[in-house]
Parts: sequence; C-alpha cells; structure tokens
Amino acid sequence: MTVQITDEERKDAEVFYLNWMTRTTERGQRAAKHPRWPTLVKLHGEPGEEAPSTDTGKLQDRMMTVEVYRLSEIPQNPSHRPQVVFQQTLQVLPNMPIKTLRLKLLKILKAKPATQIRVFVKLRRDADDAGVWGEVDLNLTRQSDLVWWGIENGCHLGVALS
Repeated sequence: MTVQITDEERKDAEVFYLNWMTRTTERGQRAAKHPRWPTLVKLHGEPGEEAPSTDTGKLQDRMMTVEVYRLSEIPQNPSHRPQVVFQQTLQVLPNMPIKTLRLKLLKILKAKPATQIRVFVKLRRDADDAGVWGEVDLNLTRQSDLVWWGIENGCHLGVALS
C-alpha cells in the first residue's frame, strides 16, 4: 500500500524541518549535519534565526518541591498552631491539577480515595513570618493547577483528614 503525500503536506513538512534545524543546530553546522539543508533553503528560503534551544525538555528540570504536613486538626485561627503528625517532601509539576494533587496526598498519607481531606497552604510575608494556613478549595469546579493556588517551590502544605 502506497501513501500519497500532497504537495502542501510535503511543503509543510519541509518548512517544519527547516525551522527545527534552525532551532537545534548552529549556523555553520547545518549543511554538514543535514545534507538537504541547501536544497530546502533554495526551495523555501532560510527561516528566521533563533538561538539553538538549550532546553532539554526533561520534566525533572521543571519539578518543584513542596513539604507536606499531616495536621492533627483543622487550623482555626492564626494564633492556633495545629500539631504536625506526619511530614514528607513531595516533588510535583507546577501545572499539576489540584485534583491530581489530592490523589497524590491521599496516597502518601495511605488514606482511601473516598477519604475527605482539607488542604491548606502556609502563607508567609517573609522568611521570618510564622505564616498562616490558607485553605485550598478541592471542590472547585474549574480545573485549577498548583500555580493558580500560589503553590510554588519550597511551599508548605497542611493536610487534615476528615
């Protein structure tokens, strides 16, 4: 079975290839590394110059670390500090949906998926501030991610089981 490629599909693929070569290969090395470079440049023109990408694209490079605390009770007011029953460091992606975070928290706390939990973020003005716990709404209908809730690298999350 032979697949027919239209002229438009071929042109799109070749232009994409030229752009990819521009992003990933230094100018002086393009013809040596990509034999079709001169032919495609004559046919479609040389794409705009971009710096070669140094992004490895590894998810590991984008991970952030959060400290998770299981709280003995729900924080009621800023002066009351609940006791920490359990602590663990967790690596997560900033764009992780809050519902996925909930499942991950249940897993590290060894709780059943049906368990009701409340999640709190420790809010601080500066490094010396003891901070207050602000609640994360897990029942929010819109799919919000960790960054939307202000959860960032080095953040503290408190979890209270209901």
